[in-house]
Amino acid sequence: MKIKNSANFDFRNYFVPQSGMLSSTFLAVLAFPLLVFMNENLQGTEPEIVIHWSSETVSGHPDILTDANGTALSAGGSGNGDGCLVTLGYFDQASAGNPFLGTWIPLTHGTRIGDSSSGYGFEDGMFSFTTVFTRLSDSVTVYPYRPASYSVTTPHTIEQNIPQANTPICIRFYDGTDTGLTARYNTVTGSGWVWPAFPSGQGVPSNLYLKVARGPTPSNSLWAYGDTFEDSDHNFSAAKTTEFDLAVSVSGGGSVTDVNGSYEYGTVIDLNASADDHMEFVGWLGDGVTDPTLPITTIAMNQDRNLTAVFQDKMYSVLVNPQGNGSVSGEGNYTFGTIVNLTATPSTGHSFSHWNGFGPDSNTSASTTLSVSQDHAIVGVFVAQSFDLNVTSQDPTAGQAEAEIGPYFYDGNYTINATPNPGYAFTHWTSSTNSLGMLESNSSQTTNLILTGDASFEAQFSLTTYELEVLMGTGGQSVSPSTGQQSS
Repeated sequence: MKIKNSANFDFRNYFVPQSGMLSSTFLAVLAFPLLVFMNENLQGTEPEIVIHWSSETVSGHPDILTDANGTALSAGGSGNGDGCLVTLGYFDQASAGNPFLGTWIPLTHGTRIGDSSSGYGFEDGMFSFTTVFTRLSDSVTVYPYRPASYSVTTPHTIEQNIPQANTPICIRFYDGTDTGLTARYNTVTGSGWVWPAFPSGQGVPSNLYLKVARGPTPSNSLWAYGDTFEDSDHNFSAAKTTEFDLAVSVSGGGSVTDVNGSYEYGTVIDLNASADDHMEFVGWLGDGVTDPTLPITTIAMNQDRNLTAVFQDKMYSVLVNPQGNGSVSGEGNYTFGTIVNLTATPSTGHSFSHWNGFGPDSNTSASTTLSVSQDHAIVGVFVAQSFDLNVTSQDPTAGQAEAEIGPYFYDGNYTINATPNPGYAFTHWTSSTNSLGMLESNSSQTTNLILTGDASFEAQFSLTTYELEVLMGTGGQSVSPSTGQQSS
C-alpha cells in the first residue's frame, strides 16, 4: 500500500474547521500514524468534491432543527444511525431563481440527525457531516478517515456534469426515519450553496462549507450560512408535507365548487357538482372519487388528481296514451325545447275528440305539436260516432214499432220491438238502408242489433186469419159463410 505524495495531499481538506481555523483535534490527528490514511480512496485517480454541512451545534441554540410542534428532531439513541433523516441533495430543475424546482434528488440518503464523526453523536436537532463525492462513482464517504466513517450510495453516478456545476445544493431534514408520503420535512438552501466543478487532474478537492443558520455569514468563517427554506412559513421546522394537485373541470352544462389547488397527502376534499337548468349530472371522470356517480362526494388526495364533472342534456319523458278506440303517436324521451308531433288516429266508427294534459298547442286537433318543457303525460280521447236509428211500422193501424231511447253510437247494442194491433200479427222487419245485417233476427218481434251506421227498420204486419168450419144440418139448402179462412 502507498500513500499519496504529501505535496498532493492535505489532511485539512477532509476535516471540518472550527470558526475557520484548524482545530486542536486536527493538530492531534496530524500526529497520528500515517497508516491511518492508507485508504484506498487515496489511491484513486478521479477528482473529488468535499462538502461539509452542518446545523447549529450549540445546545439550546434557537436555530436547532425541530418538528412541526417545535420539538427538536430526535437524534435517536447514543451513537450514529438512528436519528431523524437529514440529506444533502438537489432538485433536478433547480435554478438560482427557484432552487426548489423539480424532483428532489438525495445524495446522502441514510445520514441522520445526531450523527457525528466520533460516533458519539450530537444532541437532538443537530448534525455535522463531511461527505466526499468522487467523479464516476455512486459511493459517498461520510466522515472520511474518522472513527465513525461510513458510506452511502447516490441514486446516480456522480459525473463531470451530473449534477451540473452551479446547481443549487440543499439540505432536507425530516421529522422521522421515513421519507414516505406521510413524512413531514423542510428543505433549506443559501447564497453560494451550489455544486462546484470538479478540480482538474488530481488537484486539491473542491471544498464547500454549508451551515443551516440564519443571518449573513460571519466575515471570519468559512461557512456559508443558509436560511432560505422551501416551507418559508416554518423556518428550521420539518412541517411541510407532500402535496398533490387537484384540478377539476366541467364538461357540459353545469358547475362545480372551486376546489382546485394543492393539498397535503391524505386530505379528503368535498366535491359538489350542480347541473344547469334542464341538464343532469352524469358522473366524475378521473380516479379516486369515492362514488363517481354522485354529484356530491369526496376524493382522497394521495396523488395528483385531474377530474372532470360531466353533464348532459336532461331527458324528459312524453307519455302519450289513448282513451277510447284509437291510436296515438309521439311518445318518447326528449331534451328541453324539442318539438314533438302528436297524432291521433281514430278506429272505425270513432272520432278524435280532444287531448288531455299539459303541452299540446291545440287540444282539439288530431295532429298537433308539443314543445317539451318538462315530463308530459298526454291522453288522446276518442269517442264513438253517433248514428240515426229509425224504427217505424208498415201500417200504424196494424201495429206499432219502436227502438229503445237513444242516442245511438257505433257498435252499440240496441233493442227494437214491434207490437201488432188486435187482429194483426208481426211478420218480419224490412230495411230501406240495407241494414238487416245488423239485426240479430229479422223475423223476431223483439230483437237486438249492433249499430254500425245509420239504420232504418220497418215492422211488417198482416191480418190474423182463422179457420171457420160451417156444418149444415138435415133439410138445409145452404149456409153462409162457407167453411174457410176468415179474418177477424
